[in-house]
Amino acid sequence: MDSGSYKCYHADEFDPKDHLATYCSPDSDKTLFEELFIFPMSVFQRWQSSGNFKLGSLIDFSSGPLVFHLFAISDYVTSITILETNDFCVKEMERWINKEEEAFDWSHFIEAFPEVEGDR
Repeated sequence: MDSGSYKCYHADEFDPKDHLATYCSPDSDKTLFEELFIFPMSVFQRWQSSGNFKLGSLIDFSSGPLVFHLFAISDYVTSITILETNDFCVKEMERWINKEEEAFDWSHFIEAFPEVEGDR
């Protein structure tokens, strides 16, 4: 099979805004929010508080334009490189980094940190 016969379905059909609205918005399923964010971050917080957690650089290769899992680790690394799978996700990440008005609002994730982090 020659390389011309492969198709990357996300290159032309993936909509990061729809992905974020479905899985990461404040209106999405609360159980999903618990499973995607609260539970993993509480496990990560326990691991961090063990004192055995030290990183220099981190390379993140996530599905879609997701950054919520990086919020908790950002205080413990010197740099984070985010790799994205397509131009649509790169543009969405650039909107967020540049604080553009149409960027996805991650504030509901950030507001949930006190619950996860305790007194940290």
